[in-house]
Amino acid sequence: MIALIGAGPSGLAGARNLQKLGIPFQGFETYADVGGLWNIHNPRSTVYESAHLISSKRMTEFSEFPMPDSVADYPSHRELLAYFQAFAEAFDLRRHYRFNTRVIKVEPVSDAPDTLWRLTTQSGDAPPEVAEYKGSGGGQWHLSRTQHAQVSRIVCRRALAHLALQERHAVPASGC
Repeated sequence: MIALIGAGPSGLAGARNLQKLGIPFQGFETYADVGGLWNIHNPRSTVYESAHLISSKRMTEFSEFPMPDSVADYPSHRELLAYFQAFAEAFDLRRHYRFNTRVIKVEPVSDAPDTLWRLTTQSGDAPPEVAEYKGSGGGQWHLSRTQHAQVSRIVCRRALAHLALQERHAVPASGC
């Protein structure tokens, strides 16, 4: 099982792609719902009341889930949050997440290239829980730079390995 940290736009995109590939995953989100930083009610959000996208909705939307015509060309944070909530609902992504759960620590179990990843999580005042996953991925605000680099490399390697299996040819690992 893969651990997916965060239910913002990147986390939801990752969740949907893992779902489409049939790869089991467990999502973790600190806040009570999806939207990440675009959810102004999330205490970690940096969104301000008048915030809008600086790219058009057609350049930002998920290709398989277009934004409604009623949404402004440069959506407000409210429209984006509604869109991310609708996306999560349409593909039943919330059931894969543990909300109100912080990821406290992410670390490789060993130095081996195919190592498992140990996550320490905590929900509310409950004692921390530790579990191991085949891979881990997360948004930029959830991990330290070192952890993010380690996690990004393993997710990239696993994605390339999966692509190579599907395409039946070698895939260069540049950038991983």
